[in-house]
Amino acid sequence: KQYVAVGDWRNALSIYRQAAVLDNSNPKIFSGMAYLYASLGDFPAAANAYQQAITLAPDNADFYGALGYTFAQMGDNSNAINAYQKAVTLQPNNADNFTALGVLFLRNGDFLQVERYYQRAIAIDPKNETAYDMMATSLYQQNKNIEAITFLEDAVVKFPHNTDLRLKLATAYFKQEKSAQGLEQLKILEASQPN
Repeated sequence: KQYVAVGDWRNALSIYRQAAVLDNSNPKIFSGMAYLYASLGDFPAAANAYQQAITLAPDNADFYGALGYTFAQMGDNSNAINAYQKAVTLQPNNADNFTALGVLFLRNGDFLQVERYYQRAIAIDPKNETAYDMMATSLYQQNKNIEAITFLEDAVVKFPHNTDLRLKLATAYFKQEKSAQGLEQLKILEASQPN
């Protein structure tokens, strides 16, 4: 923990490896190792360590969520989706896992699933900006500009400081040839930027 606190991942990982030899039945040791591997950018090793943790604690939703994140970082969307779906089965009130699933389905272009997971995430956490951004991106990618405008007008009221949502709204206005509204959004963005 002391090595982790100062960001010395390699020495922390060395200690965790020694601990795993002494106690190979403790899932927290393997999840700690996985976190450190991921911090070092070694996602395949992180995935292996999370899978070992899951073998020891198969009902731990956090381990499945972390495994999903690790697979997503590797670009393995299929395994990431499977891991996150197991996480939401075990922990159905965690909006972050639903949001992550939405992002993965957005990567795959499965827009119906994006909307499904957006709605689940928002039902749990109405202030989940990432879920709103995910849904806006889905509408934007489908060229559903009118729907995107309606959605984003509401979103920028809820999240007035979210520059990504406001920029998407401006772009949707321009795509619908509503230049005055698009320029107005860009002026709001410009005024919100520090000098």
